Amino acid sequence: IITRTDSGIETLADLKGKRFAFGDPNSTIGRYLAQAELVEAGVFARDLADYAYLGRHDLVARAVQLGDYEAGSLKSSTYKKANARNDLRILHRFTNVTKPWIGRSGLDGRIVEALSQSLVQCQDEEVLAGFKVSGFASARATDYDPVRQGMARAEKEWGDYKLTRVHASQRHGEEGSR
Repeated sequence: IITRTDSGIETLADLKGKRFAFGDPNSTIGRYLAQAELVEAGVFARDLADYAYLGRHDLVARAVQLGDYEAGSLKSSTYKKANARNDLRILHRFTNVTKPWIGRSGLDGRIVEALSQSLVQCQDEEVLAGFKVSGFASARATDYDPVRQGMARAEKEWGDYKLTRVHASQRHGEEGSR
């Protein structure tokens, strides 16, 4: 969760009465886990002056930079790219497991094992760049329990309230994606 360096916002609780930019309504980082973190800090939808789902993480960063929103949630790689002028800072960090690669039920175990080993052992930067990842790791379904719990908490406390908000990017004449 980011804010401008000059915002004066120091904690998540300071976001009460402020405007917040979320990413895609179905995003774990851009919505669900950020909302769960806000709830944990005692900040609910009704406590914010306004909020919107802007779609892409880069649009969230830009909206915060422009002052359309006092804070927003985005992935760390987008923050690093967007913060070339050092006008943003991290207000709050939270962990998130990466996106899983899954196979169909009943897939031969030998195929699963061979694919898993190949991906985890891959060190070829060109191949990894093609997948837009820095590497692969083994995971279990239970590794995603914190994500499921965060999503459930966000749904319970925030629901689907205001999912039709206008993107800030549309106000700036850019095409946004949902």
